[in-house]
Amino acid sequence: MIGHEPKELLKTLLNDYKMLAASLSKITGISEQVILGFANGHNIQSPITQTEMMDLIDLAGL
Repeated sequence: MIGHEPKELLKTLLNDYKMLAASLSKITGISEQVILGFANGHNIQSPITQTEMMDLIDLAGL
């Protein structure tokens, strides 16, 4: 079963379902580096908005 934590969901998308960080970047407007950093457990301290972050989490949850 897939975990419900946003970081775990994102890691599942990237690793198990082979979704590219570049694709997520184009969909969300968030840089690949930020997406990969978040998936690897880093806290996001970049110029992304709370709305962008929530969009990424919502997308991962889908």
